[in-house]
Amino acid sequence: MNLAIMIGRPGVLVVTGLLIFALLLAPLLTADLAFAEAPGSGQRPMDFILVHSGDCKEACIEWVSAEGKISADTPKLFAALLKSLNGRKLPIVIQSGGGDVNAALAVGRMIRKAGLETEIGRTQLKDCPTLNPRCQETVSDNDWSEGVVRAGGAYCLSACPFLFAGGSVRVAARNAYLGVHQITTVRQEYEADGSKRKIVKETTSTKLYPALRRELAVYFDQMGISNDVFAMIASAIPQDMHIIQTDDALKSGLLTKVSTDGELGVVVCGSAANAQCQQDSAGKLRTPANLGSVQSERTTRAPEGPYEDKSCYDVNRAYESTHDAGRHLSKIYGVPPDGPPKLRQELQAMDGYIFARSGSGIWKRSKRTVVRTTLDDRTGQPIFTACRYQGVEDINGEHALRYWALWRRHGWEAFVNVWISKSSGRNVQVLSHYRQGLGESSYPVELETESYDRGTVLEPEDLFVRQEQLRRVQGPVQAP
Repeated sequence: MNLAIMIGRPGVLVVTGLLIFALLLAPLLTADLAFAEAPGSGQRPMDFILVHSGDCKEACIEWVSAEGKISADTPKLFAALLKSLNGRKLPIVIQSGGGDVNAALAVGRMIRKAGLETEIGRTQLKDCPTLNPRCQETVSDNDWSEGVVRAGGAYCLSACPFLFAGGSVRVAARNAYLGVHQITTVRQEYEADGSKRKIVKETTSTKLYPALRRELAVYFDQMGISNDVFAMIASAIPQDMHIIQTDDALKSGLLTKVSTDGELGVVVCGSAANAQCQQDSAGKLRTPANLGSVQSERTTRAPEGPYEDKSCYDVNRAYESTHDAGRHLSKIYGVPPDGPPKLRQELQAMDGYIFARSGSGIWKRSKRTVVRTTLDDRTGQPIFTACRYQGVEDINGEHALRYWALWRRHGWEAFVNVWISKSSGRNVQVLSHYRQGLGESSYPVELETESYDRGTVLEPEDLFVRQEQLRRVQGPVQAP
């Protein structure tokens, strides 16, 4: 989160041909307070969608989906939503990587005044692809959209917890993510340059500015949240994130209820509803057929190495098993904010060699090394940390265990979702959201898919034959 203070210094102003020396003494506090980039912060600005799941003639679940980066326009959009609700009390289901703090506080106050609940959840609209779950073409401007809502894996980070705090009841699952980090204060000294101001010096500090601290303290008190949150904010540098444990969130009052996937949204009984619907609606009791205990799917063995994060046992074993698989094909796609994924790199592992190419360039061969550790060979630190199990999902017809984790390697950092095959224990796909400036490529989001079908992995001689054929037709192909 950036806090800007502009301090004046002697400058020269030209007024009707006269030179006037001006000393600007009063510091100015900008209204644009924004957290540093977090996963998903490359997303669209936050918008609000009315969503339902099920047949509303009998009974359905309804909620307001609020996802995206919190901006200066968010309070105005939310005020319009409240007006359209005409007093109806639907829960606000939130997923956001943060944004403008003033806007988050303003929306939080509006939520509290309206007496609405807030819930951390991710919405998947009907007929939208996995990589774009709230695709705009399925959103109805003046009507309800159809979809499902899930608690597991959803996140509310940086400035988002301030907005979330406005709920009269604040709900999140144990495998959702609520995170904060330090505030960065930016002090700017400037001088007058004609009719404009020119910045001549800029300094930054992670010390919490007193005026903002007082404002946040008042806000937390109004929302029934303890000042323990300040210690949580101070515990992580601006480039990192303090993921608040569920028990700590409950103790501080930031969270008031722990949910499951079956408890987000509100049950609405239609004209054809039976008595059971009325009972479920009153108690918010919902148990979808696909919801159940999945703890038995997980491996609970102890970590193999002294430095391995014990929560990441399954992820680490899948990482090693994938890299050591006899033959497999990896495809890495860059995922732009808008538009389809673009193939960035292909890797084909065959026996003792790895064949790689970028885009449609030439294949390059290198010797294959067996992966025996999940530690970064440069730092000696774990590559995967803070892993959390999300449940079982179907990926291209294959049942896969989904995990969320922090990933660090060779100075790069990302929040990742890993899908591991239940049958083979190998990775099926990995979706990575890189921290700003710490990505392996120019794409902030990357998707890596794995195939272990030997028929899709060409023999080395076939690669060279195909490459030679391309040379004859197109001429020499240079590596990008």
